[in-house]
Amino acid sequence: EETVNDAQIVIECVVEDMEVKKVALEKISSLCPIDAIIATSTLRLDLNKLAEKVRSKERFVGLRFLYPVYYIPEVEFTPHKDTGKIRD
Repeated sequence: EETVNDAQIVIECVVEDMEVKKVALEKISSLCPIDAIIATSTLRLDLNKLAEKVRSKERFVGLRFLYPVYYIPEVEFTPHKDTGKIRD
């Protein structure tokens, strides 16, 4: 809990299972600052479904490092339907 309480960005990288990721993302988003960027490392899961459990959905994204990371200095950034939307 202390690890994320003042984080500016958190990259979740748990097992590739929808329910496991939802639980992790819900907990992470409840503990980190409201303006922290929360990213998931999923390869195939629907970001819109994962976002259902995330507080501040506009700051949620998909982010994964391309393999092999030591040869490819790029990341894949994937927004979902609410990424970047300003809340009222």
